[in-house]
Amino acid sequence: MYLNTVIRSSKLKFYLLNSSIIRAINEGDFLTYGFAGRALIELTALLRYYLKEKLKPAFEKARATDFGDSEMNSLVEIEERLLRGGRFDWSKFFAKKFEELIVEAKQAKDKRGKTSDPLSLAQPEAINIKTVIERWSKEQPVVEVIYDMFCDMVHPNYGSMLCIATGTWDGAEFIIPKIQDYQDSTGLTVFNFTFNWLQSIGGHELNEVLKQLSELELDRPCPESS
Repeated sequence: MYLNTVIRSSKLKFYLLNSSIIRAINEGDFLTYGFAGRALIELTALLRYYLKEKLKPAFEKARATDFGDSEMNSLVEIEERLLRGGRFDWSKFFAKKFEELIVEAKQAKDKRGKTSDPLSLAQPEAINIKTVIERWSKEQPVVEVIYDMFCDMVHPNYGSMLCIATGTWDGAEFIIPKIQDYQDSTGLTVFNFTFNWLQSIGGHELNEVLKQLSELELDRPCPESS
């Protein structure tokens, strides 16, 4: 089933994102720390949303009824959207149909605000990341604050400037830092203030979500044999 692939791929993403964070910190690259941190929060928010609001209710419903083709199809549809959901047509990209992608991008822009119907894609449409962050924030309001901060750290504005600035006696400069210069980096200050929060909502929380997803997969109901 798709869920097993979701779990395995998410564990690899978790490992790679944390590896990027460690490498970035060791190199004084706090801008990359911001990018990896935001991705970690988004991954956690998406999996958490599907676990609590989609998969758990669907599994509970399946166990409470005669589990047949209809219930199986509902589960597969949820899991497929979690695994393959997107807003970009990768089939056209790999087929090198770039002109079609350009036309579709213009059509999507023209449609925006006029209709809620998505353009036809080769894969299911993804859940908007803003939606899953807002749902999580209803239980833990700090999540939205931390996520907004990490977004500001990677957008081309003040937050990203703080990540790369090095303090000097008369202001700040922007240079590739040496190890001995880290203590003068405002990015290090940002890291010191944010890392514990990131590990809490993007580390411990993600571990718990992956654990519960694995338990669901092990306890997957089987269709009734006719």
